[in-house]
Amino acid sequence: GSSSPTSSPPAPPWSTTCPGAWPTRAPACRAAAPTNSVTVVPLLHGAGTKRKGLQALRRLIWTLQHGQVELREASAPVTVNGEVASSTAIRKAVAEGNLVKATQMLGREYTILGTVIAGERLGRKLGFPTANLSAHSEQFPPNGVYAAEGMLDGETVLGVVNLGVRPTVADGPPQRVLEFHLFDLDRDLYGKEIELRFLRYLRPERKFENLAALREQIARDVTKAREIFATLPNSR
Repeated sequence: GSSSPTSSPPAPPWSTTCPGAWPTRAPACRAAAPTNSVTVVPLLHGAGTKRKGLQALRRLIWTLQHGQVELREASAPVTVNGEVASSTAIRKAVAEGNLVKATQMLGREYTILGTVIAGERLGRKLGFPTANLSAHSEQFPPNGVYAAEGMLDGETVLGVVNLGVRPTVADGPPQRVLEFHLFDLDRDLYGKEIELRFLRYLRPERKFENLAALREQIARDVTKAREIFATLPNSR
């Protein structure tokens, strides 16, 4: 009998020409490059201190590909609307809430990765349980309430994010908290990692007179977020 030719495993579809892209959001990227090679042009000039970003990207792609990888680094800095796409510029854009600009500079959608930790379980008491996230050294956008989607155990989940100091219930010095209320999902998530993608800014964080008023506002936030998700492609 004849033996089958040896071939390297195919690359995950989103790693071809848009490494790091949200898998369901980059159909053009999935089809643009051959499966047996990867060409990477880093978007961040310098990619952080001592170019560690590019080194990490090389390791990531190698892990995903399990085969030979072709890497080509841009010789000149990439600019967006005349501004160099540096890590400093990206952090500034995120801090200002300009997530469109941050996405353009990153070459992928801006996300925050965090691990679910124990909280005060106030959301559950209000009827809207939340996952409290400890972010992995991320740059936060402005405080407020957002419609967001998350990647949890390889699946997309939808919900509402509250980022801020929770002025209605805060006791003691202000402490910034990242909370994610997941729609139609109520189970133990402690220790799980969730990657958040902020889809739409809903409103600023503010102090309410009492918990009943806060509960009513959260209900309105959830309704508004569901309306937004219904208009977006690839959202459940």
